[in-house]
Amino acid sequence: MRNKLSILYVEDEQDTREGLASFLKRYAREGELYLAADGEEGLELYRKYRPELVIADILMPRMNGMDMVHAIREISPDQTILMLTASSDSQYFIDSIDLKIDGYLGKPIDLDLLREKIEKIASQIALRKKQKRTMEILEEVARYQGTMLAVLDRNYLPVFLNESMRQFMGIRAGGICTLEDEQKEVAREFWEKMLTDENEQNVRYDDHPEILESALQTIAQRKFCELRNSSNRRKSFKLDLKYVEESGDTILTFTEVTRIMRERRKYERRSYTDALTGMMNRFRFNRELLEKIFEAKQSGKELSLLLLDLDHFKRINDEYGHLEGDRVLVEFAERLQNAIEAPDLVARWGGEEFVVLLPGSGLHEALKKAEQLRRMIAIDPFGEKAHAITCSIGVSTLSHEEEETPSSLFEKADEALYRAKELGRNRVEYTENAESEEGPFPE
Repeated sequence: MRNKLSILYVEDEQDTREGLASFLKRYAREGELYLAADGEEGLELYRKYRPELVIADILMPRMNGMDMVHAIREISPDQTILMLTASSDSQYFIDSIDLKIDGYLGKPIDLDLLREKIEKIASQIALRKKQKRTMEILEEVARYQGTMLAVLDRNYLPVFLNESMRQFMGIRAGGICTLEDEQKEVAREFWEKMLTDENEQNVRYDDHPEILESALQTIAQRKFCELRNSSNRRKSFKLDLKYVEESGDTILTFTEVTRIMRERRKYERRSYTDALTGMMNRFRFNRELLEKIFEAKQSGKELSLLLLDLDHFKRINDEYGHLEGDRVLVEFAERLQNAIEAPDLVARWGGEEFVVLLPGSGLHEALKKAEQLRRMIAIDPFGEKAHAITCSIGVSTLSHEEEETPSSLFEKADEALYRAKELGRNRVEYTENAESEEGPFPE
């Protein structure tokens, strides 16, 4: 036999004890077969040597086998134990189940059956030792690399979390999960951290393997995930997944990239945001406009666009400087944003031009909104110098009869805005009203 064990054998009958001891020596490591004549002596030896396998009779003086096993379970809940008895009392079988006994053999002992059980137990213990050593190596490697590590079994339940992972998630259990109850509790804590809104998951924890596999694959496809630590602070991680075919395990490594992702989001915001006003920029608006036109075409709903331009803005820059001009633009943008409610969108188009998109609004609603904005702008002065500012607004609406594009919709609004300027500024115009000298809302 290749795998040998440290064994504690507890038996009150001396002849039986000595006879079976000679049999057990071939399975025990040299000097690691411990013999006891009753439960109290056996418990004392167990506390001293912590053997890998306990084999015990049930009916013994001073402390019987069941009481000894109960005491051992309090010391080491996952201890491997075989019970021996000549009794046929069914209560012992029930008690054995409650104590999660690993094997139960009747007397006289069938040595072939005992040999099979010991060899199987020895193989299982050797495998657990190998796994433990592997996990210890992974722990060291992960610690060296500053990486959080989790190993999930074929049912996607954690069998190992390295120290960094446990500390981050606030999981108190040890690194290697061997007990069923412990594994379930660790699994719940682990997956509740994984199945979050940050990771775009909308499922609750369920230990069903197919659900956990699907959730993991969804997160893994993104390559990055967001986790909250025990203090509820959100961190970003690069997620790498490795499937081990031999064992069916899945190895997950989490490398923190919070700073990198923060920088990435900052640059993304810059690419979508106007630097001066903080509102949506032209690039982002064009993307939104394309999507909204497509949605409106598909649904048959209306869509309108407003193009606003500050009247005589160049005079402010020329007379008071560009810094004062910037103050006016920022204040104008704030008022405009405060006046716009979802689902409407507002953006700075460039210079002193701003654009408003009105999904679901036809010409009548768009003209009414444009006039409200025009009047709102004209009421109060802007900037430190209290400039009286007005704006001209061009309105265009989506045509369902023509093949409308963002460019064509904007060109119609620009044409209407040009006409508003030509007709005296501080007014609202729209393309289809080209023949009207007064416009829809004349001063």
